[in-house]
Amino acid sequence: MEAASEKGLEIGTIRIGSFPNTTARLLSKMIATFKQLYPMIEVVLFVGTDHEVKEWINNRVIDMGFIAKLCWDDTIIPITRDRMVVVISKGHPLTNYPAIPVQKLAGVPFIMPSGGCELIIREIFGQSDLTPTVHFEVMELATILNMVQEGLGVTVLPQLALPDVLPNVEIRELKSAFWRHLGLYCPYMNETSPASKRFISIGQSLFK
Repeated sequence: MEAASEKGLEIGTIRIGSFPNTTARLLSKMIATFKQLYPMIEVVLFVGTDHEVKEWINNRVIDMGFIAKLCWDDTIIPITRDRMVVVISKGHPLTNYPAIPVQKLAGVPFIMPSGGCELIIREIFGQSDLTPTVHFEVMELATILNMVQEGLGVTVLPQLALPDVLPNVEIRELKSAFWRHLGLYCPYMNETSPASKRFISIGQSLFK
């Protein structure tokens, strides 16, 4: 392909860190688009927690990593934003609310997603001087949804992470809107390869 003949983009490897709830839609689309243009460049994916992604970057294990924050700041390269929503079982008393105040979540059993949202969720509660009543901390999205379905607790998740079909659970917006801002953390941009820079620009163009 013509794109692959660009200088520094003929062959190579880029290593990307992410947390589980990003990989399903956002990252897979970015990788697919990149591979169509640069089929000879290998993309290696590392999946872990927010803390692990930052540690991998600082130790130069990966070239860049996805970071989620409640607000944009100058430490990350913006890619997209994603609304945080409440996930509850059908028949739960909170289904009576068209939009749920954070205060109503503080006193019910809470399932904390530990794969990349925990800091944001704690910040959402913290803005109302509250803390969630955490009964479980779970990384896998499917397990979280099954636990909500069984009535073991409620949770807050980014909307883009949710599957299209959600049996026996209901989604409600938070009364005050909160967004997960997703960006790439790449503190060594002056040392970044042309392939990594191109991957970043593809992400920015896909999710304007």
